[in-house]
Amino acid sequence: MTDLSSLRDADAHAARAFLTEIGAEELVAAIRETSDEDLLSVVGREVIRPVAVEVILSRLHEYAVPERLALLHGVVRFDLQRLRDLVQHRRRTQG
Repeated sequence: MTDLSSLRDADAHAARAFLTEIGAEELVAAIRETSDEDLLSVVGREVIRPVAVEVILSRLHEYAVPERLALLHGVVRFDLQRLRDLVQHRRRTQG
């Protein structure tokens, strides 16, 4: 079982490598097994958060159930707040 503890001290490059190389199901399991407090201590780091958001959003297709995704058509918008700035990520879906 992979845990997220390696991200506690990781720089942006190491975080990107970890989040890119870990399997989607393994990452989901690691996140589920991490306490809220520990998860916030990792993703709350300014060096990790932007990388984590970018990589995880770019891999959404890996987390989706293909049959359910095929039924969707449109634009999905994620409104994320970083410090006091609103960051928007848009992703087009076509079934």
